[in-house]
Amino acid sequence: MTTSIEAILELAKELPEEELGKLITYIKFFEEKDEPVLVLEVDDEEDIINILKVDEWYDSEEIEKVLEKIIEKPSYLR
Repeated sequence: MTTSIEAILELAKELPEEELGKLITYIKFFEEKDEPVLVLEVDDEEDIINILKVDEWYDSEEIEKVLEKIIEKPSYLR
């Protein structure tokens, strides 16, 4: 038995009976899930956590303005 399975079983032993139903629901959810799981590298995860801590959000208009400055317009649009 893998360490992960052993850890889950040990944690499950400590749960009250009514919480075991929630655990079963989560397990069923993961079994039936068709989407691939996104696995982040440690650096990526830290970057995301830092972005969330800063709590800076941009609306689509601001992003479009930045992209217009970065992307060169074709000559026929100038």
